[in-house]
Amino acid sequence: RAAVLEYLDAMSALAGLLLRAIASSLGLRADHFGAQFAEPTTLFRIFNYPPHDAKWGADSFAVGEHTDYGYITVLWQDESGGLQVRSRDNQWVEAPPVPGSFVINLGDALEHNTGGLLRATPHRVRQRAGAAEGRRSFPFFFDPSFDAQMSAVTPLLSPELRARAEQRRAGAPRRWDGKDVTHFEGRYGDYLITKVSRVFPLLCGQTALTQPDERALAAARAAIPARDAG
Repeated sequence: RAAVLEYLDAMSALAGLLLRAIASSLGLRADHFGAQFAEPTTLFRIFNYPPHDAKWGADSFAVGEHTDYGYITVLWQDESGGLQVRSRDNQWVEAPPVPGSFVINLGDALEHNTGGLLRATPHRVRQRAGAAEGRRSFPFFFDPSFDAQMSAVTPLLSPELRARAEQRRAGAPRRWDGKDVTHFEGRYGDYLITKVSRVFPLLCGQTALTQPDERALAAARAAIPARDAG
């Protein structure tokens, strides 16, 4: 427990640094996003992917294509490999482990709030045929406060960046879920509940999250703790 909590503190500090760097790269104040992260929604998971079982077939995946919900994912992976990301030219490329480094994935909420200028990272984990051991990965998700308003920074961008955002939206390949994440208004908690309810419909039914209200939001906060060792 002590090691996990220390790791969470270190990852929160790193994610905050990345957030300030992203704001600066957009020509905004380094602390521009700070108000949305007064009480950041954080989640830490520890995943173990067992070796490929031939019964699932050669075309199966350990995790299929998806994007993360929020702003930033800081991922540490062991040396097993298997992570792939979709490139801008719509090709799947390997993201092999590099000693002493993290993989940084951008999420849907960041794509939303930059008007599509910064795009969420589609990724998946392929099956590792013939692997003798499981694969372990440690993703840390750093997202806005539950009650933060999803506020696009597009009007604050330079004309050049706004034009680039429009070009990227127009030229982007169809998302894995067919959605346009730039179309959303409301609180991050409402947005998160909508996302979670699609992936975990039974959880949605158990906690009455189909139409979020204050009691539903409180239940969601309890179901999605700030510090979850996974």
